[in-house]
Amino acid sequence: MQVFIEVVQFVIGISVMLYGAGLLVTKAEKFGHARRWPQILVGILVVAVGTSLPEFVVSTLATLQGNPLLAAGNVLGSNIANIGLIVGVAALIGEIKLSSKTVDYDIPLSILPLGVFVFGYILNSTATSLFGAVLLLTYVGYLALTAREYEKKDPTPTRKVNFTPVDWLLLLLGIGLLVGGGELTLHFAKILAVRIGFSDVVIGATLLAFSTSLPELIVIIVAVVKKEGQIAVGNVLGSNVFNVLVVFATASIISPIEIPKLLYEIMFLGVMSAAFLFVAKTGKKHVISRAEGAFLCALYVGYIVTILMTR
Repeated sequence: MQVFIEVVQFVIGISVMLYGAGLLVTKAEKFGHARRWPQILVGILVVAVGTSLPEFVVSTLATLQGNPLLAAGNVLGSNIANIGLIVGVAALIGEIKLSSKTVDYDIPLSILPLGVFVFGYILNSTATSLFGAVLLLTYVGYLALTAREYEKKDPTPTRKVNFTPVDWLLLLLGIGLLVGGGELTLHFAKILAVRIGFSDVVIGATLLAFSTSLPELIVIIVAVVKKEGQIAVGNVLGSNVFNVLVVFATASIISPIEIPKLLYEIMFLGVMSAAFLFVAKTGKKHVISRAEGAFLCALYVGYIVTILMTR
């Protein structure tokens, strides 16, 4: 009976978190349109941040409660899920058409933060508060660079809309639901880790990563169905950068994180990132086909099986 109650808590937590994320993304996207930003910019700077808030909330709560490796596993696992599962499923639903700028500029730029973990592992280092502060400053630079790049080369704005006080209230409500749902989800994950004997990293990189990536999955499926592949891919790319440069950075500011303990997750994120760039650049020009989507999904399944069997 106790297990059933815990599972119900988990489902409620995820449901509340997803509803809050959906509300937040809707209002955040409207805010971007109100500022007359191009769609790809809305995807990278607004929708991506909104859909990444579950990772931010869960990882921050986990670190505050003394589980920094759970937070780190969630960050890396979410980025792996964003590429393998989310882009893969979206491509299976319908081919994703990319601009040459997205393939040559945005995708490579989104992969660069992986170097943070690679160098951290090579140097056998621990991410500290100073390290986290540098990552946050890097994210500010990324936002400024991306905004300037698209304002200069893609000046076509989105349609004009008004962002009202009611929209602000609903946006704040979405944040509140995210935090409450994140607390319930994290509570279940910690209990599960104790019951089945998996480490914090494994729980964070599999169960939590999948759960907190659901908003991205919903957003990208809707975008692909609406033939808005650019905003969909922008969401994934911006989310991956946000996860490393903001979510991981915040967790390391709160508590030191031992990067060498994340070897498997770092390796798989490297493989998945390389595969993403490969399918974007090869085959039909600037298109991720259904076959390539199936390939990304297969890599993700292989990652989950390997992690559960070896960690």
